[in-house]
Amino acid sequence: MKKRGQGVPPAFLVLSGVLLGYLLLPVVGLLPRLYVVPSQDWLQPEVLAAVAVSVETATVAVLLLALFGIPLAYLLARRDFPGKGLVNLLVYLPLAVPPVVSGILLLLVFGPYAPIGAWLADLGMPLTDNLPAIVAAQTFVASPFLIVAARSAFESVDKELEQAAATLGDWPWVIFRRVTLPLTWPAILAGLTLSWVRALGEFGATIVLSPLLTAGVGMGPVFWLRTRQHAPVGAAVVRRRGGRACSVSVAGPFRLALTDGRVQPGSSQLTSHR
Repeated sequence: MKKRGQGVPPAFLVLSGVLLGYLLLPVVGLLPRLYVVPSQDWLQPEVLAAVAVSVETATVAVLLLALFGIPLAYLLARRDFPGKGLVNLLVYLPLAVPPVVSGILLLLVFGPYAPIGAWLADLGMPLTDNLPAIVAAQTFVASPFLIVAARSAFESVDKELEQAAATLGDWPWVIFRRVTLPLTWPAILAGLTLSWVRALGEFGATIVLSPLLTAGVGMGPVFWLRTRQHAPVGAAVVRRRGGRACSVSVAGPFRLALTDGRVQPGSSQLTSHR
């Protein structure tokens, strides 16, 4: 006998259709403008290099999140400790602040005239105006998507299953690998996917910590802004009300302020996109 699928309330179909239509409208509005750009332009070396940088740095950021974020999510789900509320606040912080502000916060720590940033520069590992800076910015803004998803998944696992495995003499790592991780992997994979997509499209924090608009290396979102500044349609959007993109106008002054008024390579060019 063929099983019938669970019914969906008709109101849900209507409400879902309204939201899907709203999400589809920007895509429909973009399609006519894609035909204005010759197809061969999408295969220009600059375009491919920008996409490659975005994909590579987003992938590295997600790998770092998997290495450090999954243990943190498990710790938050299974242990109570002093300051846990503060840790939860820090996890949600990148979601609460605008991306440009996230970049400014990172610049206050890793900038060339901050104590940690100066120390890293002395070691030959500066964390500004390079690919590691992009990874750092992407990791910061994308971290909540994995940690929150993984934590919720860990909390849904019955603790008695882990306790039963512990009574058999398994070590905590073995219990996590054989019992907890298989049960939570679909949710963790969804968190990793969301984090990767978020890191791939990150712009605000990266343009502050590593202003690649003026560097020799491009990124997908940054390259798009640079090309749109010279396009009739994009220029009307980017240069509306004051003639500059918000993230660019914020990044320049803060970088100058954090360098005691000294212009870093690229800073003056960055603020000249008006």
